[in-house]
Amino acid sequence: MGRKKINGHYQQISGDFKNGVYQGGLGLIPLKDGWYEGGLNGFLTPHGQGERTYTSGHTLAGEFVNGIYTGGKGVIKFKDGTYQGDLNDSLQPHGEGISRDKNGNSFRGEFTNGVPSGSGFLKRADGSTFSGNFYGEKYMGGDGHIKYSDGSIYDGKVNAYFKPHGYGRTYAGSVMNPTAYVSGTYKNGAFIGGNGNKKYPDGFEYTGILDVNGQPDGKGVFERSENSLYDSKSITLFGVFKGRKAIGDASLTYKFRDNVYEFVGPVNSKFNPNGYGKERVNGGEWKYVTLKGSDFNK
Repeated sequence: MGRKKINGHYQQISGDFKNGVYQGGLGLIPLKDGWYEGGLNGFLTPHGQGERTYTSGHTLAGEFVNGIYTGGKGVIKFKDGTYQGDLNDSLQPHGEGISRDKNGNSFRGEFTNGVPSGSGFLKRADGSTFSGNFYGEKYMGGDGHIKYSDGSIYDGKVNAYFKPHGYGRTYAGSVMNPTAYVSGTYKNGAFIGGNGNKKYPDGFEYTGILDVNGQPDGKGVFERSENSLYDSKSITLFGVFKGRKAIGDASLTYKFRDNVYEFVGPVNSKFNPNGYGKERVNGGEWKYVTLKGSDFNK
């Protein structure tokens, strides 16, 4: 009569025999709900380092003592997801591991008796990510990368409720080349204004005081540079601003190739000289002039 194959495996053992009695060693043992491969005692029971595989998809790798798993690494399938990593003797996540739920969310980090506890990295199905410390499954805050329904993204500090809290940046486009952004201080998810930075879709970048809506609201500077293989030009405007409107006189510097034009006085909404002020070219003498929207900013 041939050997019986169980769950795709035949029993295989190697080791020491004494008077025809197996004393233990290594083997592959088919089981009703899976199979085991690794160290064995004389009763063909898992003993020593081995791996227990279940037909359900569970795997347990680590130390066994007389058939009892004492901890190690494994893959555990739950009703709503899976876990892969370190386990304790109660088959709970314990140590380093990664869990994934059926909705596409995942957590990679430290676990204690089945729950995230310690440093970790949480990734949501929408692509948002959070790193920091967890205690008893509760996020304690840290760094976040949040994707919003309008396509904008926030990168920066977040609180325990996964909201922007501290210094951060909300932007559109890619992280390396955003088309627009506002950076500064947030509190419980809201931008609170103060010193910050703002980039506009037309390429201008502002550094200075911002209001709670992320708009220029005080002393600051607007800058834009355009460089190519053959040309380079830039514009810099210092002043006091309400939105993109300069309040009172501003200081304008326009550079084109090796030429530098400077103007101090009122400017229009396109940041062009617009009224009575003084100008100079390439570091020469200042001259008082009256200009009407001369279009240096093209």
